[in-house]
Amino acid sequence: MEKEDQKKVKLEKTYPLILRPVLLDADSLKDTLKLGVAVRKRLNDLLSPETRGKADAAIVVFVDGDEMPGAITPSGTYTIQGYSVKVRLVLSQDDKTVATLYVEGSKRDPDALAARITAAIAQSAQKY
Repeated sequence: MEKEDQKKVKLEKTYPLILRPVLLDADSLKDTLKLGVAVRKRLNDLLSPETRGKADAAIVVFVDGDEMPGAITPSGTYTIQGYSVKVRLVLSQDDKTVATLYVEGSKRDPDALAARITAAIAQSAQKY
């Protein structure tokens, strides 16, 4: 194929695949704040028509599964001190850590914390 012909071929843009996140309270080793469920819902919502049109929406594809070659798996723990929640999140791809993220929020507003976590995952995933 000639260079001029190659330029005419439009390839679809690929988006990072994000697998089901696992978030646990570091003390109880359970998801006491249900952040995993909230982040899963928000990741899934990133592909909704309402979200796709927003300029600040990072596009990722959420796959509600545990394994897929090349996909990013978010996992981590959080600590609760009073009303403050500190999350340490690791993004793994093909069994290798590609990023470590830190997010903070309030126990009083777990939905806002889930939004921050989701945004951090989506933004960081754009690099891989």
